[in-house]
Amino acid sequence: MRLKHLVILGLACSLCLVACAAIAADYNDWKPILPEEVGGMEITDSQEGANVEQGGRSWSFLKQGYANAEDGSLSLSLIYGSDAPPIQQFKSMQQFSMETEEKTAKTLEIEGYSAYLELQKGDRDSYLVISPREDSIVVVETDTVDSEEELVSLADDVPLEQFAAAVEQE
Repeated sequence: MRLKHLVILGLACSLCLVACAAIAADYNDWKPILPEEVGGMEITDSQEGANVEQGGRSWSFLKQGYANAEDGSLSLSLIYGSDAPPIQQFKSMQQFSMETEEKTAKTLEIEGYSAYLELQKGDRDSYLVISPREDSIVVVETDTVDSEEELVSLADDVPLEQFAAAVEQE
């Protein structure tokens, strides 16, 4: 009796995974477009991703680590799905700016795409969020930059158009 229940549970989980993959873009499809290097930092083994479904909503994400001995590390995240909490947060930050002693935050445009920059002063993580499509964002997170220009320049190594094209095919 227990084995039968485990088999049924296993089949149900398999069906759920297939349904999740069918609803959200599959983050595994984005692995080939990850750059080998961002801001002089090389790709590491640190990677995580998921196809998520929750309450009829779905989204996918892939987070890749980069590092080098001199500069430290950064992460590059690709997120797709209008329901993804980070995309909802990005949309709420449009036309926002703030300057304090601790950070600079503002919206801007990068390569024709809407973007949000949050530069922390000190040894805390700074973020650059770029939206190549309304339903997707690319996030660069690092504690290695000291200026807005340095943070924005990291976008030069990010495959924005390739990511937008990859999720458009989903």
